[in-house]
Amino acid sequence: MLKRFPLKSLLSGLLMPVWGVNETVAQIAGVVSAEDGAPLSAVTVELWRPQERSAVFITAATGLFRFDSVQTRGAARMTFSRIGYEPVILQAVRLNTFARITMPVAPVSIPAVTAQTSARLCPNHDDQQAHTVWEAAKRRYSSELGSRSMSVDMLMGDESLVPIDRVGMVDESSLKPILLRYAGTTDDVTPGRHVSVNTQIAEFGYAFPTKLDEPRWRFPELDGRQAYHFISDLFPRLNSLSISDQTGGETTIAFCSVRRDRPGIKGRLVIGRDTSLVS
Repeated sequence: MLKRFPLKSLLSGLLMPVWGVNETVAQIAGVVSAEDGAPLSAVTVELWRPQERSAVFITAATGLFRFDSVQTRGAARMTFSRIGYEPVILQAVRLNTFARITMPVAPVSIPAVTAQTSARLCPNHDDQQAHTVWEAAKRRYSSELGSRSMSVDMLMGDESLVPIDRVGMVDESSLKPILLRYAGTTDDVTPGRHVSVNTQIAEFGYAFPTKLDEPRWRFPELDGRQAYHFISDLFPRLNSLSISDQTGGETTIAFCSVRRDRPGIKGRLVIGRDTSLVS
C-alpha cells in the first residue's frame, strides 16, 4: 500500500547542509606596473590592519603579489613602495579582487658628488729643487747615533733545578759565551758589532732575506729606530725625489726607489717651514 508523507517532512529530509563546500576564500591578489604598463619588480607591498602590519610581499619580475585569507583577516589598507617611484596607498581594501596598481615615477635627486684624485707617486722625475729642500732638512739632524754601537761579551749559564745546598753556586763548565748588542750601528760588517741598516739596504734593498722558512724576509724599521735612513746620504742615491705639493708653508717630497732588481719603497716626506721633518 502506498504510504503518504507530508511534503514538508520530505523536503527537510532531502535538503542537507552544504556549508563550506563552496565557501569563498578571502584573499587579495594583483599586479604592480609602471606608467608604461611594464611590471615592476622589487616593490614592497605591505598589508595593514588598523593598528599593525599583518603581511609583506616583495614582487618579482612579473610584478604579481598575493595575500592569503589568514593574512587578509582584518585588513584595512595596503601600501606600495619602491625606490624611484612615488608610494601608493590604498585606504580601502577589497577582498577577492585582482588589483592593478600603477606607480608613477618619482625622480630622485642626487646631491653633487666631487671626486678628488691624488697625483700618482711613482714613477716620478728626480727634481733638483726637491734635493735642495731635502738637504736643508738633513742638516737639522745628526746621524751620529746611527754610527755608534756597544756590544758586551759575557758568559751565561742556567739550571732549572738544583739542590738547596747549591743555590747561588755556579758550575763554570755550564757557562756559554753570549754576545749582547745594543742600539747603535756600524757601517761595516764586524764580528760583535751591529751593522747599520744602510749597509743592509745598500746590499739587499728594502727587505732582507732570513734563514728561516717563515718569515723569509725582514723589513727595516724605517718608521721607528731606523728612521735615520731618511737623512742618510744613501737615501737620495736609492730614491728619486720630486716635489708633489707645497701648501701652508710645508713642502711634500715624493720618493720612489730607482732600483728594479731589489725591494723598493715609495712614499712622501713632509718638510715644515723650518725645514724639520713633519712626517
